[in-house]
Amino acid sequence: MQEIRLRSTTYDGKFHKLIKPINHFKKTASILLIITTNNHLNVTKQCIRSLSALEDNLNILFIDDASTDKTVEYIKSHKYSIISNDRPHGLTYSWNLGYKLWKASNYTNLLIANNDILIPKGAITQLNTFLKKYPFVTCMSSLKGVGHCPEQSIEYRFNLTTDEINFVNDPINYQLVQDNLQILFSDNKQTNVHYHVRNRFNGFMFGFRKPDIYKAEYSKGILFDPRNINVGQEDEVIVRINHTSIPLTLCKSAFIYHWKSVTVSQSYYLERNNYDAREELSRYHRNLKNNHLQKPTIAFAVSDPKRNPLAGDLFTAKEFAYSLESMLNWNIVYLYRRKNEWYNLTDVDILIVMLDAYNISKIYNSKPKLITIAWMRNWFEKWILWPWFSKYFFVLCSSNRAAKFVQKYMPSNKVQGLS
Repeated sequence: MQEIRLRSTTYDGKFHKLIKPINHFKKTASILLIITTNNHLNVTKQCIRSLSALEDNLNILFIDDASTDKTVEYIKSHKYSIISNDRPHGLTYSWNLGYKLWKASNYTNLLIANNDILIPKGAITQLNTFLKKYPFVTCMSSLKGVGHCPEQSIEYRFNLTTDEINFVNDPINYQLVQDNLQILFSDNKQTNVHYHVRNRFNGFMFGFRKPDIYKAEYSKGILFDPRNINVGQEDEVIVRINHTSIPLTLCKSAFIYHWKSVTVSQSYYLERNNYDAREELSRYHRNLKNNHLQKPTIAFAVSDPKRNPLAGDLFTAKEFAYSLESMLNWNIVYLYRRKNEWYNLTDVDILIVMLDAYNISKIYNSKPKLITIAWMRNWFEKWILWPWFSKYFFVLCSSNRAAKFVQKYMPSNKVQGLS
């Protein structure tokens, strides 16, 4: 691979230079693995430990988004190539930068991964084999690891016993899980090794093949919409890719352990009787600050951008979500208005509803201590008429005047105005 110099899309006078330590770059490699980082040194160390066991013919490049916890120094000490931004640009920037580097190189296949994963020996081999047939692939993890995409989980794809579920959710077993999958699918009778994902996927690890994916680009040389700075990348790109008739294929013979949503213990919550919702949310936040390894998953129930791309609730939700991502590093997912699909709340800790018609009585696969919040921006008379409105845990109103109106129908300690 020739040395690449890429002009930054943010700073006109700056260049990213790809440095190639001899120990980790092979001239004959056909796969480029991009791993994105932003602090969380502990999980990066475990990820790198798993990389040391891989036997695939691939080159690895880390793209760091201005970490401040010695992540960059640690990666360099292990002789891996790394591009480090001098200030945060967001995850989408890192993905697009990796895509540009790959497109300008001689690599055939690109894999993009988070740093909070464990990659077992054999998984990348399986993904690379799939990329020979399918231009866009992803892999399995545990149900907890795939978050809002349960169809991507090993529990969903296989009829596992309780003991087996506990086994796949223990990170110490990540290599054994992959070994068992390869034994399972080594039988020639096992032909159903793939599944086409249509609506959404979790981007902890996925891959592309040249040149098929080019026709799905957002603009020339850019695959992901840059406006989705930290969240929403997967949801937006899969809609566009579906329009180009490129299937996203789930490789059921590849398992990656993903540390997603190491959420706060349920013991942090108070019982629902005689509570003050504002105090409980404040307590929830304090506990998170005291244990930085625990981060919740926040879901926003919003309009479908495919049907209503200019919906105000969607823009408001994404603006708030970006603040949660950038300041607290919380996990964010979007539940789009698509029949009953948006009522599946697997792995969600806090649900923020932006639309009055969302029926919280239809929620399923939710945690016992799920917090539900109604964010009322307009149509206040419509919100209060729904029979499930009183079941909300907390209500946010766009103004103090609106909050006073809503307090006529709900206890005042459950309602807060924003101005």
